[in-house]
Order: sequence, then C-alpha cells, then structure tokens
Amino acid sequence: MFNLKGRVAVVTGAPSGLGRQMCYAFAECGASLVILARRFDRLKELKNELESKGTKVLAIECDVTNTNKINKAAEITEQVLAKLIF
Repeated sequence: MFNLKGRVAVVTGAPSGLGRQMCYAFAECGASLVILARRFDRLKELKNELESKGTKVLAIECDVTNTNKINKAAEITEQVLAKLIF
C-alpha cells in the first residue's frame, strides 16, 4: 500500500468504527499514531493492541467538540514529538 514509516498519523474517534480501522491501516503502513477519543479506557485498550504489533502510539483523551481540549491535545502531541520520545 503506502510506506508511512517515519510519519505520524492523528486519528480522532480512534477506538471504534472507521477511526479504529484507520488506526490499523496506518499502522500496517508503518506510521506511528496519535489516537484521540473521549473515553480513555477504550483508547488504552486500542493503544495496547497496536503496541503489541510494534506500532508506536500516543493516546490522548480529547473531546473534539471542545476547542480547548483540541488545543491541549495538539500541545501535548507537539511536546512529545519535539522531545523525540515518540
């Protein structure tokens, strides 16, 4: 398909439906993931599943209908990527 090694994909609504399928598709192509959703427990389950297959994953609880939470998620993502922890 595509080679996304060295790239980071951000997926909202990650734990279910199309979001979940996109996570697996991006991971299969070699991307690292930042996954967002309102329910952190479901994010954590997905994070564990993806990491067990060798994908780097940053999970952030975020309600995308709230601008402040979106900005905070972007800030966290930027900080993690800037420190090359991810």
